[in-house]
Amino acid sequence: MGQHDGLREPFEPGEVHNPKGNNQYTYRRQAERDLERWCRIHGKKLIEKMLDLAAAGKPWAMKLALERILPVVQEHKHRFPDVSDAKLDAALDRFLIDEASEIPSKSNGNGAATP
Repeated sequence: MGQHDGLREPFEPGEVHNPKGNNQYTYRRQAERDLERWCRIHGKKLIEKMLDLAAAGKPWAMKLALERILPVVQEHKHRFPDVSDAKLDAALDRFLIDEASEIPSKSNGNGAATP
């Protein structure tokens, strides 16, 4: 046996490496069509099996099922400024105090407010 057991012999100088002239996108589109066809035929059984395993308590199947319902966010659309916890707490306190001051209180007739 030669030094390239199980492999194709190396290309010769001037030999065409891609005789059909397909580019990488042609192969990708074909793979996507094949995957789509497979999913149409077997997709329902695959999803049912995954959900059965998730219902049986298999953590990896539960993770797959949940990620299909609530996809993992890789990057948020909105950027929030860096704010310290103290500033957030102070802003929340101000908001709650402002909201509480706008709630009308009931009077019981003798001047005392009742909740």
